[in-house]
Amino acid sequence: MRDTVNRTIIYESPDGKKYELKDDIAVLKFRPRGWHLEEKHVTLDD
Repeated sequence: MRDTVNRTIIYESPDGKKYELKDDIAVLKFRPRGWHLEEKHVTLDD
């Protein structure tokens, strides 16, 4: 996700063709999963 926001995603195939993000990219939506589950390694407002 960070690479998308920073526009640093670039791929160059073995045959030399280069792929990178266009200037006008689609809206990036992040859907967190599992936030309703208890995480034993994280403490909030304790």
